[in-house]
Amino acid sequence: MSPVFDASSQLRIVDVADNQEQTRTEINLQNQDLSRRCIHIRNLGVDILICGAITGYFARLLKATGIEVIPGISGNPEEVLSAYLNGTLSNGRFLMPGCKAFQNAQQQGNCGAQKSVLCRKGKRGGLNGRH
Repeated sequence: MSPVFDASSQLRIVDVADNQEQTRTEINLQNQDLSRRCIHIRNLGVDILICGAITGYFARLLKATGIEVIPGISGNPEEVLSAYLNGTLSNGRFLMPGCKAFQNAQQQGNCGAQKSVLCRKGKRGGLNGRH
């Protein structure tokens, strides 16, 4: 996985219902500029993006389309997803080095990174308001 979300060529999308994973898909985004990536991600039904590094520009594009961006997160993607679903993602162990606080990472949208994870609600709900 890319250390900066803007350069990621593959994304993992997880459909969740009742805080349980329903389906998982890997998406290829190679050779797309940021605006096309943003539209593609939105058209896939992604509601929430959990990632490490992301430029402020790309984070603003995603947010403008209604995608919630949670940047500054690192770790094993399975553990990150589990922590998100359990409401413990703000635990300091998932913050990227150099990020002073989870809220600061959310506001800035540009901390360093190791992993990227995409989640979407889908028609069944899930991932509602737990960060």
